[in-house]
This record gives sequence, structure tokens and C-alpha cells, in this order.
Amino acid sequence: MLFEVTRTSRNYDYEIPHPKCKKITRVYTQVRNFTSPEEYDNWCRENRWLIRKNEFPWLEFGTNHRYNENGCIMRDNGTSDTWGIEINSLEELLDFQRSVGESIILQISDIDKKTPCLEIYDDYRE
Repeated sequence: MLFEVTRTSRNYDYEIPHPKCKKITRVYTQVRNFTSPEEYDNWCRENRWLIRKNEFPWLEFGTNHRYNENGCIMRDNGTSDTWGIEINSLEELLDFQRSVGESIILQISDIDKKTPCLEIYDDYRE
């Protein structure tokens, strides 16, 4: 199974987080807490100063427009390079954690919202 790997101290930095990692490319997925593209577009018209380029209107940018399991709108918008590692057993995961020597947080990738992500927790972030 492929895991994205990040470090708390270098969140989304391009430096390799661990020597065993390889460069991987993920599809960048945008999720907005709106129940329809129309609701999002109406909000954008009222709050134009908050909107970044290539974000509005919703259906004119990105591809694969859809809804997530919570009913929020989603779309793919380009790709992003990051770091990853292939881990296929609990033993391999524990070996990786021992080689890191830090706590590891299991979460979901902020890039594609589906790839499991191992964050090497080497700094305080709360």
C-alpha cells in the first residue's frame, strides 16, 4: 500500500522526509463545504476579495466535479509532487517507525483527500 510521508517540521517542504521515500505525484483535490456549485458561486460573488484565481465559478475550473460522502462539492485541480513509501504489512510499518525514531501520525493526504499519510511528528504543531 502506498503512503504519503510528511514531516511536521517541514510540512509540504520539498525535502525528502526520510531516506526510504520516493517522489510521488498526487492529484490535487479541492473540497469546499458547500452542497452545490451554485451555492459556492453565490458565496463567491458576495466575497470576491477572499477568492483566489482559478477558483470561481466552480464548474469552469478543474475536472471530475463531484460530491464527497458528506455531500460537499469536490473537484480535481492539477497535480502535486510529494513523497511516499510502499508499506505492505504491519511489520514493515513498525520497521519504518523504528527507523524514523519519532512518533508517526496516520492521517489522510491533504493533497488528494484519500491516500493514507504518515506524518513524522518531529515538531509541535497544535
